[in-house]
This record gives sequence, C-alpha cells and structure tokens, in this order.
Amino acid sequence: MNETLHAAPVKIGEKSIDTEHDLQMQMLDSLSEALQKGGDFSPSRYILEQFIEFSDMHFLSEQLVMRLHSYPGYETHLEAHTRLMKKVRKIRESVFRGENAPSLELVEELRDWLLNHVASEDVAFGEFLREKEGRSA
Repeated sequence: MNETLHAAPVKIGEKSIDTEHDLQMQMLDSLSEALQKGGDFSPSRYILEQFIEFSDMHFLSEQLVMRLHSYPGYETHLEAHTRLMKKVRKIRESVFRGENAPSLELVEELRDWLLNHVASEDVAFGEFLREKEGRSA
C-alpha cells in the first residue's frame, strides 16, 4: 500500500473545515482499500458516491464561508474545487466501467491533489480568517 494513503491533511485552524477534510481523506482511504481488494465494485461505487455527495457539500460550505468573509482568493479557490470534482467524476466513470487499476491510480492522484490543496490554498484561507478575526495561529 502507498505510504501516502494514510497521511493526514494539515489543519487550517477552522474546526469544522478541518474535520471535513479528515472525513474526505478517510473516505479516499476506504475507496483505495475497496479498489485494492478488487472483486465486487459495489463497495467502491457506494464509497465514491458518498465521497462525491460529501465533497459537494463541503465545497459549497467552504465557498459560502469565503463569500461571507469576502475572501479575495474566492474565484481561484472555486476553480480548484471545480477541477477536483471533474477528476472525481472521471474516477466514477472508471469505477462504473469496472476498471480497477486505473481507478486506484486516479484515487491516489486525487488524494495527493487534495492534500496539496489543503496545505496551500485552504491554509491560505485559514490564515486570512485568522488575520481578519485578529487571532494568531
């Protein structure tokens, strides 16, 4: 198993967002494990659908907080979320075609992308919120 599969995302300092990031990673770990087992794709499909629904909700929530605080990086961040969800839907197509190896590779790419996104763009948003609220990290 790839060592990065269980790496946790960095914390941005907003408890609800950090918790949601952790849940996204847990779902991706579960999806990777289901794909590695092979066989019946029902568990993989279920986990993937749950990840899509949860991520759509998470991104909408995060984007709402950005808009409420007039975050100057909102448009760029929104574009990043849109690109991520396009990749997720590509994984869904692969899983629904029963393609195990390509799906697993795409999930690992997705996980790396999400970890990097949290570590850079989401951390920048967290810093913006702390500065706006006059808090230190």
